[in-house]
Amino acid sequence: TLSYMEQLLKIKKEIGDKRGMANAYNKMGIIYTNQSNSKQALSYYQRALKIREKIGYKRGVADSYNKIGIIYKNQVRTL
Repeated sequence: TLSYMEQLLKIKKEIGDKRGMANAYNKMGIIYTNQSNSKQALSYYQRALKIREKIGYKRGVADSYNKIGIIYKNQVRTL
């Protein structure tokens, strides 16, 4: 659930685990996607992307872009 991810994020921040922080943001984005809250999901995917780019985690960057792309693709379908 979202509260568990928030707790996980707090711990990852405290220990300075950037990759873990990005993964927590990504999982929060997934939760919001599943709740059909695209705006919040996009926000969390972008936070994950920023960290992943900063630490050079290429596979994570690709995953973030993929999730962001899916959000935008689904928004076009609803127009």
